Amino acid sequence: RSEFGTRLSVGEQLADGDRVELELRSWSAHTLAGELAAFARWVEVVEPTEVREELARIGAELATRYGSPTDGSGFVAQR
Repeated sequence: RSEFGTRLSVGEQLADGDRVELELRSWSAHTLAGELAAFARWVEVVEPTEVREELARIGAELATRYGSPTDGSGFVAQR
């Protein structure tokens, strides 16, 4: 909640008991997707479609740039 302030509305717990519905307001799908990408491990965006598509684009871009194998240290040397 501290990350998004008054733009975040917390709804009810969903029937599965593991998730809570949230509503987050933003200026654009692009901006919102950029903010939510940091939470990809913990958040599933259900709608709008534009945000889901932008998250997919961000994910593909990150995979292209950072998806190369490492030397085992967890880091890839930049040349």
